[in-house]
Amino acid sequence: MGSLETINNSSCVLLQQKTKLRVLKKSLRRIARDDNILIIATLDAASRSLFDLFIESFRVGERTDVLLRHLLVLATDQKALEHCRSSHMHCHLLGAEGNSKRSAADDGHVMMRQLEFQQTLVELGYSFIYTDLDVMWFRIPWHHLESGTYLGFATDLFEGDAKSLQNVPNGGLMYVKACSNNVELYKYWKLLCKQYPTADRQSILSKGLADGVVPFNLRFQFLDTANFGGFCQPRGEPSKVCTVQANCCGSAEEKVRGLRSLIQDWNKYRSISMEEKEGGGGFSWSNTSRCEQ
Repeated sequence: MGSLETINNSSCVLLQQKTKLRVLKKSLRRIARDDNILIIATLDAASRSLFDLFIESFRVGERTDVLLRHLLVLATDQKALEHCRSSHMHCHLLGAEGNSKRSAADDGHVMMRQLEFQQTLVELGYSFIYTDLDVMWFRIPWHHLESGTYLGFATDLFEGDAKSLQNVPNGGLMYVKACSNNVELYKYWKLLCKQYPTADRQSILSKGLADGVVPFNLRFQFLDTANFGGFCQPRGEPSKVCTVQANCCGSAEEKVRGLRSLIQDWNKYRSISMEEKEGGGGFSWSNTSRCEQ
């Protein structure tokens, strides 16, 4: 009797998995661009203020509002899912338990679920840009990705060579191409998560990239901070900026304050005339659009 019950339970679980995968495939066909590229981000209940600024950045950027059609937000709990649906059309429950108490173990579980989901995307033939919620999107980034790139990483401090591992990958903005090489890399990243359950995401990504370049034949690119910048370095020319991340911040509150000021700066830049923009004398980033160092 026990064996029959186990078989029935296993069959139910398998059926549920197939149903979820079928629903996901249908959603992805609707969300992805014609070239099978989409943008994904993760939202938890504690990050709702950042999420609101994140969505606002797409709406005030240069033609970035169209990217919202291709943005899939992965909610880690029910409250996050409800908040996502209040302002965005494509929201998906990642499956983590809704729990207000966070710990290293909880973060490790969420990271594993993220890696599993991202691997599924690659296996289904979808390329994507993963973005943290503290990344503001002001311009469309596609043309900055070099042809043949399998992986593209933002970095806090760009060393000048896009192919150098002297750059440290920042997982807050990451391009992943759908290819078998990256499927193998994701398997290795998940293995590292199990081996180092308390390690943070950046450590896992860095080790996986360094170890995997040769065996997985990875073609990677680090993104220039002139186009994909952050609070760690002085802001670049506003005419070149695609995204800005609130890195080098001590708390979520600091990120929210800095990013609100950043969006205000961006709106000022957008409001000045083309002559002032070309002359360079009509705009400068304010000191408040950053985190205190």
